[in-house]
Formats: sequence, C-alpha cells, structure tokens
Amino acid sequence: MIEKIDNGLRITGPVLIADAVALLETGRGLLKGIDSREVRVDLSAVEETDSSALAVLFGWLRSAQEQRNIIYSFVSY
Repeated sequence: MIEKIDNGLRITGPVLIADAVALLETGRGLLKGIDSREVRVDLSAVEETDSSALAVLFGWLRSAQEQRNIIYSFVSY
C-alpha cells in the first residue's frame, strides 16, 4: 500500500514483483501532487521486498527529477 504524507510517500506491507507496476504508477501519480521540492519516502513499514523494490524506487527518482523534485531520503527504521 502507498499513501501520500507530508512532503512524501509512505509505503506499507510487501513490495514484491507482483505489485511493482501498480506501486510505481500510483507513486508517480502521488508525486505529481507534492509541491515541495524535497520529497521523503518512508519505507519503515515495508514488511517484505524483492529486487523489484529497487526498480520502483529508481522509477520514482526519475519521475521526481522530471518534476524538478528531489527525493532526499528513503527512511527505513
């Protein structure tokens, strides 16, 4: 699951290949609605990942750069 938070996105649950395309597209849409130049992606509630998670994160980085936003942190505690 993905949701918009103050100046960023929060990802919860698994980030696996079966969900990668939907997460990528949903995240891109949510990034368009963030006016801040600096964007934070909170990964602290992600329960499971595979290599597709990196592809999703890189896709969001590209989208943010195209919008002149900067993703300044990926948070995972």
